[in-house]
Amino acid sequence: PKLHHQRCLLRLQQDRITINKSNIKRAKQCLLISNDGQFDTILIECIKQHGRNWLFEPVEQILKEMYQKQDVLKIKVLAFGLYDEKKQLVAGDIGYQCGNIYTSLTGFTKGKNYGMLQVITLACYLKEKKLQLWDLGMSMPYKLRLGAHVYPRQEFLQTYWYQYRDQIHAYNLSHLKSQSILIKPL
Repeated sequence: PKLHHQRCLLRLQQDRITINKSNIKRAKQCLLISNDGQFDTILIECIKQHGRNWLFEPVEQILKEMYQKQDVLKIKVLAFGLYDEKKQLVAGDIGYQCGNIYTSLTGFTKGKNYGMLQVITLACYLKEKKLQLWDLGMSMPYKLRLGAHVYPRQEFLQTYWYQYRDQIHAYNLSHLKSQSILIKPL
């Protein structure tokens, strides 16, 4: 994984995911999250919002190839999108599943707190599917408000990465096509 000196982690089956009432109310209007072939669209939106930064063309090409070959690779590159009540894509996340870990690489939002709704919805989905760990990358205030904790790189590797990466997870997230996720206080 891309390794910062510290990792922001949400232990999905242990940590409390913090969801405030206004997000629950808003989420009732946009609960659809999917991995239904929108990878290229979500990737383009991420580049539009953040620029090329680390997501330069060779990396983009590798991610696309891994996404297309997810049935034969141990690491599954995934794209999740959040759609509003008009079925418009309003936020998204690109990452990968390795064993019992989902790692977010980048994401985008089209405003109106859709980014936080997407993060909450994805957290609920990953928890529901019994994944153990969501690696959110570097620490940011909204991740900590969600309930994530910051761990030094060595502790992350020794305590979590090596433990969960080789576990066979019963549910392959790449098989999700579209699903409404129930958002409730956890």
